[in-house]
Order: sequence, then C-alpha cells, then structure tokens
Amino acid sequence: MFFRAKIRYQKINESGKPVAITEAYLVDAVSWTDVEAILYTELAEVHDDFSIKGIVPVQFADVFPSEQEPEADWYKCKVTYETEDAKGRPKKIVNTMLAQASSVTGAEALIRENLKTMLVPFSVEGAGKTDYLEILKARTEAEAV
Repeated sequence: MFFRAKIRYQKINESGKPVAITEAYLVDAVSWTDVEAILYTELAEVHDDFSIKGIVPVQFADVFPSEQEPEADWYKCKVTYETEDAKGRPKKIVNTMLAQASSVTGAEALIRENLKTMLVPFSVEGAGKTDYLEILKARTEAEAV
C-alpha cells in the first residue's frame, strides 16, 4: 500500500533567514505507523529536524521506476483498457500508475514498454508531473546492516 507523506523543515536561505520547506514523498508501507517509522529512519540522515504534516493513502495499480534515470521526476499516468464483464458486456477499466522519467513522453513510453505484454489493448490517457521527491520503503534486514 502506498501513502503520500508530506514533511516540513526549516532551511536557511542565501540571505540567512529561515524558510519553511515542504516536501512530498511516496511511502510503500503497511500502516500509518510504518510510514512514520520509515520517514524518521530514512530522512533523519538528510534533515536534522522535520515534522510530518500529513499522511494520506493513495492507490497506484503499478509503479515503474527508471533504471536509466534514478533521479528523474515521477509522473502519474492514467491507463485505460477494455475487458468484458461476466455477461459479456464491454467494461472500461481505469488505472493510475506511476512512472519515473525526465518528461511526460518518457513516462508514457515507460508505461507502454512495461505493459506491452498485456493481452488486452490499452491506452495511456495522460500523464502529469507529481511533487514526489522519491519513493521510500522499509529496509530489509540485509539492507539495514
């Protein structure tokens, strides 16, 4: 399950004044408690003092990170396809997917590449840039050591 988490911290700007910065992260976790634990574990090294401003569950059918561009932006893409219900009538399915790319066209291409083995025809209806900085998830025991 994915959660959208926002944090806020103070940063000193060029003129020496403190400025409040808000950042959004996508967290792969089981519960709100896990989200908080992951945020404090992963971001404690980056930010000395921050507060969690909100945690909201979000649904993505799939997430496609980019191996070539690990620092690229995240795009939310709407993917539709048609199937049949139990009575044989056409049924339109709409899914939201997340793709990491440097542009909208790159995100759409990444979605198409990953879904090319689907047996039903699909279309990528649109993509929009998100404000997620990265996807955080719990470390396994091997990664933590």
